[in-house]
Amino acid sequence: MPETRSDVTALAYWIDDHDQIVCISNNWPSFALTNGAPDLMPEAVLQRPIWEFMAGDETREFFEILLERVRNHGLSARLPFRCDSPEAVRFMEMRLSPTYDD
Repeated sequence: MPETRSDVTALAYWIDDHDQIVCISNNWPSFALTNGAPDLMPEAVLQRPIWEFMAGDETREFFEILLERVRNHGLSARLPFRCDSPEAVRFMEMRLSPTYDD
């Protein structure tokens, strides 16, 4: 059975009005490497559509609805979810917030 981890790592990324990933947090590369995802290093994700990194039509549709709410109504959204790996049970939270700097 995978272990439940309680360490907290905050990752962040910013997308523009064309849904392109335009910025990532400084700890992104170390998190990608630690979790066995060298294919998600900054040079591989920046300036690409967020949709290229989402699996499943339902996931994409749900995220589109959340983004529309955030963008059109200026509201933040918070979504708790699980993101398990074979080695760990991970309880996570996604927060979507509007920015006002274009």
